[in-house]
Amino acid sequence: MKASWGYTAAFGAWFTAGPLVIGSLATAYLVQHGEAALPAWPLLALACVCLLGLGLLPTTLVALLGGYLAGMPSLAFTVGTYLPAAVLGYTVGKAVRPPGLVAWLERRPKFEQVRQRLAQGGWHTVFWFRLSPALPFGISNLVLAWAGIPLRALLVGSLPGMLPRTALATYAGMQARSLQQALQGGAPIGWQWAATLGLLLAAMAGLYLQGRATPTPKA
Repeated sequence: MKASWGYTAAFGAWFTAGPLVIGSLATAYLVQHGEAALPAWPLLALACVCLLGLGLLPTTLVALLGGYLAGMPSLAFTVGTYLPAAVLGYTVGKAVRPPGLVAWLERRPKFEQVRQRLAQGGWHTVFWFRLSPALPFGISNLVLAWAGIPLRALLVGSLPGMLPRTALATYAGMQARSLQQALQGGAPIGWQWAATLGLLLAAMAGLYLQGRATPTPKA
């Protein structure tokens, strides 16, 4: 049991400390060497897909940097990496399930009902998960995989759900006058804060209403 919980702790550290470390290293590299030191686009896309899919790079950071370096046209590149990254993260989530965490969840009385509600929601569940700026991309991939969301639903719901917050972060990066300002979210425009809060509230309301509309699974 100790080994199982140790494995769970390591798994948690991967998805919490990992993005912080990799994101900091990527930022430091750009600050020191500049955008000219970036690899060719195909290699950069592959690196982003792998790091995003493994939960080691925040999606917001990628969008901010893309907006700062290339403006709004970078939105196509950023969004183009999300779907393959989502499939990678979903596949990892299906294959890797920390025994200690799974055992603990299965002992929770409501866990199976919640899991079935999420699964029955299909692509709508994916859409609301992706829309929320508060749910990290890597963590949401794991939750959706563990909930039993079909891969097709993941593909259908991910793109429209991620697009609003990604466009917002890309625009914020484009408005920045320096790399440091881009990393802080660009120029502090009031409507950007309001839009972010609106996406969060909409995602919470959507998940709540969907949960109310989904029939309670039979025991």
